[in-house]
Amino acid sequence: MRKRKLFLREALLVSVIMSQLCTPAFATTIPEGYSDVEIQRRQMAYGAYTESAPEVYSTPYKSLYYHELTPESVAIIDGFAAEHIKSGMNDFQKEMEIIKWLADRVHEDKEYTKDSPAYENTYIYPIELGFGTYGGYVDAFKILAMASGLDVKIVGGYAPSDTGHLHRRPWNLICLDGAWYNVNLYKADRDDQQDLDLRWINLTDEEMAKNYIISSPDVPSCTETKYGIGATEEYCKQRGWPYIIADDQAANNEVNTSSDDQKQFEERLQAEQAIFDDESYKAFYYSSVNQTSGEIIDYISSCIENKEENISFKIFYPESMNNVKIFQSEGSNVGIATQISNKVASAIDSKYKGNAFKSSVGQLSQTRVYEAKNGYWMTYLSQKLPHYKKKWKA
Repeated sequence: MRKRKLFLREALLVSVIMSQLCTPAFATTIPEGYSDVEIQRRQMAYGAYTESAPEVYSTPYKSLYYHELTPESVAIIDGFAAEHIKSGMNDFQKEMEIIKWLADRVHEDKEYTKDSPAYENTYIYPIELGFGTYGGYVDAFKILAMASGLDVKIVGGYAPSDTGHLHRRPWNLICLDGAWYNVNLYKADRDDQQDLDLRWINLTDEEMAKNYIISSPDVPSCTETKYGIGATEEYCKQRGWPYIIADDQAANNEVNTSSDDQKQFEERLQAEQAIFDDESYKAFYYSSVNQTSGEIIDYISSCIENKEENISFKIFYPESMNNVKIFQSEGSNVGIATQISNKVASAIDSKYKGNAFKSSVGQLSQTRVYEAKNGYWMTYLSQKLPHYKKKWKA
């Protein structure tokens, strides 16, 4: 009961957050209470609450995101669903209400840099503070859609810049009446004009491919047009929402399928995706930093004892894990993959440097695969071991 009261009391802070929403100072400025450490503290508080409230797991988004939620976000998400998602709505109507609510609420961080807060790339900044990046938009859309009873995925691909280079971009797939559609809310939300660009809502794969290289494997095909521009325009008219249908810029921005950049990206993506199923890599399934590090240390030690020349391993992390925590390191907050690499390298050097090898085994830095597959994120490493000392014997 005490935990429940704590949760409810913290949820009341939402009213303060909502009352203070404005266009914030973006980029490297971290709003008070929104450092990685503060966010993780609030996530832990919600996690403690769920231990005494098993009914939480009957709600799909809470079951999937339980270890990433904060009391404030839960109150906002549930409040949105209660106010905007009504009995009798079909999938399309729910989708449009989500899109409108996020478009009105969320502002793009146009000054985002690699030094900006890590959680700006998750649902937390858009939902709680009202601004974010590509990653924040797609994560927020997914979590609100799940709270509304919809099936949504996050997929990825590449888009050409003005200079012709390709940049990785995520977007959503949504299932409406059993058919899948592409949704790019980041592009549909026109901050300055306060309207929606319907050209980016409910696209087929063919329409999406005019401006993006779709790289995510094993995702549903999007071929249905029932809820395309015709349906979205009619809905906006009925609701009195401002909108535009921008001129198709594909002629100026269309992906050049013969470009060297695209071929290189596709080749790299295919090679990385192949590692998921490559049995020559020793596979580990993440449980904790210490447990997984220990398993990898045992594997590398065995390779060294057998005087093998190379090590190759991969680590699978559940897709439900927040990939910010897995892959990104900022200041004193070190990503899980880096923590594992550091522990493993330190242990191997302590055991074998000066014994089996003259030199260090190296940093053992893992490579991240940017697209999840079969329910997992993945990192991998394949590298040569240092030259063995001539007199080394296992």
